Amino acid sequence: MRVVFITLYNESARGTRWVAAAVQAAGHRVALVHFKRFRSRTIARHDAGHLAWAIGQAPYQVREFTAQGDRFHPYPAPVTDREIRLLIDLLERLKPDVIGFSFSTHALPLAVRLTGLVRESLPGIPVAWGGIHPIIDPEGSVAHADVVCPGEGEEAFCEYLADASRTDVAGLWFRTANGPIRNPLRRLRQDLDSLAWPLYGGDEYEIDEDRLDRQMAENPALIACMFYTETTRGCPFSCAYCIHSIARARYAGQRYIRNRSLENVMAEIQAFRRRFGGLQAILPFFDEILLMNKKRFARFAELYRREIGHPFCGFAHHQTTDREMLAIARTAGIAETSIGLQTGSVRIAREIYRRPIDPEAMIRLAREIHETGAGRLIVNVLCDCAFEREEDLRATFELLRAIPRPYLLQLSRVVPFPGTALAQMHAEGDSLAAPIREFWHLLYVLTQNNEIDSATLSALSADPFLRDRPEILDRLVYALHEPGGGIAEAASAPGGGAVRAPALARALGSVRRRLGGRVRK
Repeated sequence: MRVVFITLYNESARGTRWVAAAVQAAGHRVALVHFKRFRSRTIARHDAGHLAWAIGQAPYQVREFTAQGDRFHPYPAPVTDREIRLLIDLLERLKPDVIGFSFSTHALPLAVRLTGLVRESLPGIPVAWGGIHPIIDPEGSVAHADVVCPGEGEEAFCEYLADASRTDVAGLWFRTANGPIRNPLRRLRQDLDSLAWPLYGGDEYEIDEDRLDRQMAENPALIACMFYTETTRGCPFSCAYCIHSIARARYAGQRYIRNRSLENVMAEIQAFRRRFGGLQAILPFFDEILLMNKKRFARFAELYRREIGHPFCGFAHHQTTDREMLAIARTAGIAETSIGLQTGSVRIAREIYRRPIDPEAMIRLAREIHETGAGRLIVNVLCDCAFEREEDLRATFELLRAIPRPYLLQLSRVVPFPGTALAQMHAEGDSLAAPIREFWHLLYVLTQNNEIDSATLSALSADPFLRDRPEILDRLVYALHEPGGGIAEAASAPGGGAVRAPALARALGSVRRRLGGRVRK
């Protein structure tokens, strides 16, 4: 059979590539069409009209709070009539027997629209949905798609393609004239080494900015930028906002965390590098926690250093990562180490996010990343949670203030995806006013660099004038992080020292007398 997979705002599409490789290995012809590229874009918070438009384009948009404004991942670039026509014309040329859409929740409106247009133009061809959103919400998905994959798809989709008339395939749901057929999930595949490696550089197309091109099939440098890998599937935690809280519950009683053999991982990287001539500057490992098991990670580091020898990055966790593992990571070539702090509030962590934290252990881990030279420190934090009180915001600020600097803060607004435990919760009482939230979020951004000392940060947080007028603090933060100002450069340089930035002097000069704060010379 001829299968065309369509990704939405996601040309890296690792999950889709796993399934596409399995389908190809089963003897079917495969094409990938990447409809709209994943491009991040920042919109200044004072640009209210543009910001409201971007937020309104899709539900559950992923937004990062930055010094310059809200950064959209991806930016919901408008779909043009020409791009729709290019997609339909391409599908008519490819003549698929099955069309599969793979997407996350932010792209749901586009998936619904394109599914309808495909049915009008190519009637009778089954449309399947897979990816993060159909896993989160299979019930809503089966109202639109003929076939829905609510879990891992390699085995289930191949079984369906062997006889597309069947509606009893375990691991798939089907939309029929008599209502949906909800087949049970398949058991999780434990032997990951037996799967074909994700498909790169095959019969691929990209439709974006009113053009159809073949760069994802023909440009090795671009293909290399899309490659990332993982040594495991699954996560040891079930955080209330995460897809793993849904999936883990569905697969209760099964071994949820599954390991690829490290030899298999190294072989995949080597094969990719031989074929495409290289890797991106820093190779990302998308394990939920890469530095999790000391014995396994030591073996990983040994193999990686000997057989790959390329800068890489991954996640550490204060419950699984110690100083010895960080030293091992440094010798293996780690360039960036991320930690998922999410909140400094013990209450929010335990009662809302369901991921207990130890603030002192978090600080210790951050300090040891610096001391061992285990790459640039990246700290992930969630903000804009409806359940936060002001004391929770201050707790996060104080924890960030205690983390050794510089580090890179990735501050993401909470998205209560449908089906997650967080989406089922209801906040009692009045929510904090948006300006108060913004005041604290701006302070979070200031904690990551080493130009403003801790006392000045504390004075800023206690100033009632700025608290009542966060737009003034917003302008200050923007000025401190403007290109050439010094802050951005200091924050991005591992172990970088303080830089005396002209922008810092100008911006703080007008408020130093009020605050009594100190700026490092």
